[in-house]
Amino acid sequence: MQNKLLVVDQVHPIFFQKLKNHNLLLEDVHKLADAKIQSLMPTCSILVLRSRFKINTDFLLHAPHLKLIVRAGSGMDNIDMEACTKAGVICLNTPEGNRDAVAEHALSLLLALHTKIVSANLEVNQGIWDREGNRGHEIKGKTLGIIGYGNCGSALAKKVSGLGMNVLAYDKYFPNFSDPFAKSVSLEVLQNLSDIVSLHIPLNNENEHFVNYKWIKNFKKNIVLLNLSRGKIMRTKDILDSLKEGKIKAFATDVLENENFSSFNDDEKNQINQLQNNENVLLTPHIAGWTFESYQKIGEIMANKIMNHLESIEKN
Repeated sequence: MQNKLLVVDQVHPIFFQKLKNHNLLLEDVHKLADAKIQSLMPTCSILVLRSRFKINTDFLLHAPHLKLIVRAGSGMDNIDMEACTKAGVICLNTPEGNRDAVAEHALSLLLALHTKIVSANLEVNQGIWDREGNRGHEIKGKTLGIIGYGNCGSALAKKVSGLGMNVLAYDKYFPNFSDPFAKSVSLEVLQNLSDIVSLHIPLNNENEHFVNYKWIKNFKKNIVLLNLSRGKIMRTKDILDSLKEGKIKAFATDVLENENFSSFNDDEKNQINQLQNNENVLLTPHIAGWTFESYQKIGEIMANKIMNHLESIEKN
């Protein structure tokens, strides 16, 4: 029986090129309405998506033949892994495809916060020539603490390896690793020694609001904080309070707790306003892993993982 593969989010054309000669009924349906796509699910055996749908028990009930889900990207927070396991659905993601993009973005934010490049550019464009007000800091000799040492965290460690930083890493799911780029430490040691902290952890039930006021207060030093994970791993109110107190010296995030501006409640509007008007804060719109190169690499990796999956089934 021919496998029906539905692509419900836009993917790079190379994905289709690599799979065109395989025994697949391949349909790109990302331009269809959600209801129409859901009507096609009863005959779908392989689903490719980014974040368009929440994959849960109810969704799976309408996809009785679904055997494989491939996520274009690293985060799996829109997929109920337990429900998929119970339904016999294999779930794969593609963190290898955007890890360099995320690491480069993290490094860009880190450097921008220390060198005052953003504020200096704005002032010069306004006719202000203020050298002293834009005096920056060097990162050489600083201690970078990476929380989450998977694809993105480890890629960041490699990126900074020639910059003269001390790099520590903590990963509760991958303790006591060994490599030339970072020293594996406990969270307590990382909190005692870090000048800069970069977050690269998944969003799950254990990590929601992982970054909160108490967690921030446990750092021995006042820190520069970067969030390249998911918005809901942090409590924004506590970030703002820590910025006011100086416990967070500077903050950069590529993600927000709520990324749909049109749905903001009054508290969220107030919080984003405070972030936007803080000269020690940098905000980007969830673009860390969203480069032209990562777009193509993710397409290639997804196609390869699907081919490997089909080959393994044939062998068995």
